[in-house]
Amino acid sequence: MNGSLESPLAEQVKRSLHLPLQRTYRRMEAVYYISEYKQEEDYTPALLELATLDFNLLQYVHLKELKAITRWDVSAVSLLPEYLKNFYNELLRNINEFGSEMEINGNSEIAYIKKAFQNQFIYYLQEVEWSHKNHKPSFEDLVNLTSMSIGVSTVFVCFVVGMGDAIPKEALEWVAGFPDVVMASAKIARFMNDIAALKVRML
Repeated sequence: MNGSLESPLAEQVKRSLHLPLQRTYRRMEAVYYISEYKQEEDYTPALLELATLDFNLLQYVHLKELKAITRWDVSAVSLLPEYLKNFYNELLRNINEFGSEMEINGNSEIAYIKKAFQNQFIYYLQEVEWSHKNHKPSFEDLVNLTSMSIGVSTVFVCFVVGMGDAIPKEALEWVAGFPDVVMASAKIARFMNDIAALKVRML
């Protein structure tokens, strides 16, 4: 294919054969077209600049949304777009209901779950900031952050908190501190996810 079609058409056809355009996320597909459009002989610089500014503006909007979510406050709902308000309200409602049930049973450790979710959003925020600033982290920094953002630590904390009095508070604090065993599990999950994604891209 690459031998019969010129760039960037060859890359566009290859992507479409791998994943039809109607199944792609338009904004993410725009990243490819922004870079490919510049290769066109008769491209319009103003249009290219407008597309780049539009994409960067959207990234900035998502950055503000993540910052609002990390506040873990009902008042932050007003700062979110409509498509995120329902998700955020449901997340707060479910966590608060879970916390109320736990308190009835004498367990008041819901704060650990809230903190775990806050950290989860902070990790996402860091990834977005790296992307927005076009930061190229070292391999070690990238693995560490993406291993934390995959959510394994949050799952561990929720699991341990849900066990109630069967687990001493010291053990809960240990798990919430992202110990080596949790980090190792997170890295395994991260690498398995990336390997599976790579295999799909190579199909």
